[in-house]
Amino acid sequence: MVVESEVVFRYSTLRGFMIVAAVICLVGGVILAFLLDPNDTTGYSILLGICAAGALFSAWGAYLLSAEVHVGKTAIAWKRRRRSVLIPWSQVEEVRQAGERLIFRSSSSKIVVDKQLDGYTEFYDLVRKYASPGAWKTLDFPLRCRARLALPGIICFLGLLWMAFIGWLAEYSPPRDDEEFAIVLGAAGFGACLVLLGLYLATFRCEFDFQRIRAGGLFLRRTYNVADLEEMSLATEHMDGSLSPAVGVMAPLAVHLIEFRFKDGRKLKLRTQRISVDPEVLYKSLSHYYGSKGKKPPHRSVSA
Repeated sequence: MVVESEVVFRYSTLRGFMIVAAVICLVGGVILAFLLDPNDTTGYSILLGICAAGALFSAWGAYLLSAEVHVGKTAIAWKRRRRSVLIPWSQVEEVRQAGERLIFRSSSSKIVVDKQLDGYTEFYDLVRKYASPGAWKTLDFPLRCRARLALPGIICFLGLLWMAFIGWLAEYSPPRDDEEFAIVLGAAGFGACLVLLGLYLATFRCEFDFQRIRAGGLFLRRTYNVADLEEMSLATEHMDGSLSPAVGVMAPLAVHLIEFRFKDGRKLKLRTQRISVDPEVLYKSLSHYYGSKGKKPPHRSVSA
C-alpha cells in the first residue's frame, strides 16, 4: 500500500490479549452452564449473560485491533480487512494528540492510531521524521503542565467509596468493644489516606523555562537546571516488568513517558497518566527549545 521503505505496525500484543479474554469468557460460560442450577433462571441468565457479553466485547475488540498502520517515505496508511485509508505526507494538515490516540488529518481523510500499537516509539520516531513540522502544534514557553486528574479522581472516589462502605458496615453492625472500634477507625482511616493521596497527586505541576525545570507536588517540588540536562528521550514503559517483551509476551498496556537525565545523575520521568499534556506533544515542544539535548525517541522499552 505504501511504497518506499514501508514499515508495518500492528496491535498484535493487545489483540492477542483480547482473543485470550474472549476464550476465557466463552469457556467460563460453558463451565457455568454445567455448574449452575438451571432452575434458578434469574441467576442462571445473569451469569451466562455476563460471560456472553464479555466474550462478544473481547471478540469485537480483537476485530478492531486487527488493523495495520503502514508508514513509508511518501505516505501513511491505515488498513483493516478490505477497508483502507491512505494520506500522503504532503497532504497531512494536522498531527494531533487526543488522549491515548494520535490523529492524522488531511482535507478529506483521517487516520487514528492508538498508542497501544506495538512498537509505538519507533512509529512515532518515523512520524516525526516524515510529517511536516508545520502540521505539529508547538507549545509556547514558558510551559506549565498540571496533573492529569483522571488518576487522582479515581483514587479519591475509591477512598470515599471505601469510607462509605465502612460507615454502612459500622451502622449495620456497631462495634461491641474498643478493639472492634479501633478496627473500624483504622479501616476508615485507610479510605481517608486514599482521598488525601488523590488530592496530593492532583497538585502535581511541571514548569519549563530556558533555565530551569520544576516538577513536584504541593509539599515536594524539585528544581533542575537546563544547563545540566544531558539527555531527554521518549520511552515506553510496560506495566509488568516480570514479562519479557523479547519473546513477544508482555503486559497489554503500555505507558509513554519523557525521561530526563542530568549530569549529576538525577532522573525525571513524566508519564502519560501523570501530566495533562501528552508526552509526545511536550517532547516536541521541549526539543524545539532545548535543541540538541532532546535526543531522538529511542527504539526501546523500559519495564515498570
